[in-house]
Amino acid sequence: MNAIEKVMQGIEQGHVEKGLTELASLEKTGDHQLKYDIAEAYYQLGHIDKAKNLVDELLMLYPDEGSLYAFAAELLIDLDEEDEAIELLLEIKEHDPAYLQAQLLLADLYQLQSLDEVAEQKLLKAAEKAPNEPIISYGLGEFYLGRGDYIKAFLI
Repeated sequence: MNAIEKVMQGIEQGHVEKGLTELASLEKTGDHQLKYDIAEAYYQLGHIDKAKNLVDELLMLYPDEGSLYAFAAELLIDLDEEDEAIELLLEIKEHDPAYLQAQLLLADLYQLQSLDEVAEQKLLKAAEKAPNEPIISYGLGEFYLGRGDYIKAFLI
């Protein structure tokens, strides 16, 4: 069991303050991977601002890392900053492994803004890139069902 798992286990057992103190201590001494893991732990605990600060720091060091952009966008969504999240997701290039995740998140965000045509385009672009990916087929099917387009949903 690694250090973060131990801390999280302690928090689950009710030692919240001690666990948060230990996470802050690990944050000061940890390498970049550990800081990413700590950001995920903060996210799970609902400390979105702390997670965002760490991810922002990592983005300064790794400006081409799409997974960091996707994680930062999820944090911004939780902070009700959808426009900023969209801007980050649009930065993820098509060749990046996080591209499909970005397209799904963009589709959700555009659908929340009642921009169904744009959401559909993002889902179709993801389906074009990974036609056999079940989560994308599911997303498209759910999108069409939500719009009442049962024939398209059935054909997915």
